[in-house]
Amino acid sequence: ILADQIITPTLESGCLAGIIRKKILADKSCKIVEKDIRSSDLEKADAVFLTNSIMGVMPVKQIGEKTYCSTENDWIKKLIEIYSKRGNENG
Repeated sequence: ILADQIITPTLESGCLAGIIRKKILADKSCKIVEKDIRSSDLEKADAVFLTNSIMGVMPVKQIGEKTYCSTENDWIKKLIEIYSKRGNENG
């Protein structure tokens, strides 16, 4: 997450077309950009999260020396809410 954008890797970069990713991309209230993510992008990010169909949206606390307050980020809180609302839906 950088400023008001949620950035996700492109599928061509090796990112999996997962269920949670699909649900987040479907939410039109979030501004989402698909692009190749570099380590310099992660250094600039306000918050970072991973998705997994078992655990949902998982805030990242640290990558290398960079620490994030991802658990306090409003966008990540919103994404966790989106997943919890849709987590029991099919597909």
